Amino acid sequence: MLDAEDQGSEGRNQKKIDFSTIISTKQASKIAINHIGKGKATNWKLDKNLSTTYWEVTVKKIGKTSKVSIDAISGKVLAVEGDD
Repeated sequence: MLDAEDQGSEGRNQKKIDFSTIISTKQASKIAINHIGKGKATNWKLDKNLSTTYWEVTVKKIGKTSKVSIDAISGKVLAVEGDD
């Protein structure tokens, strides 16, 4: 059984991101903008949820803001949140 200190490091190891396999911010921006239609990527956040590493790209388009979640390895759009 792991003690509290070892459990903490085990959790941190699972949160590590392998940067050699992820798409670039430029690629993520292009995917997000193409999905929204037009606009400008203004913010990028790389995150990991369970086993999925993803980019959250903020796209601004004529006063509207959308956040597009993109699988950081495959480039697949996972979700879109924001103004309609």
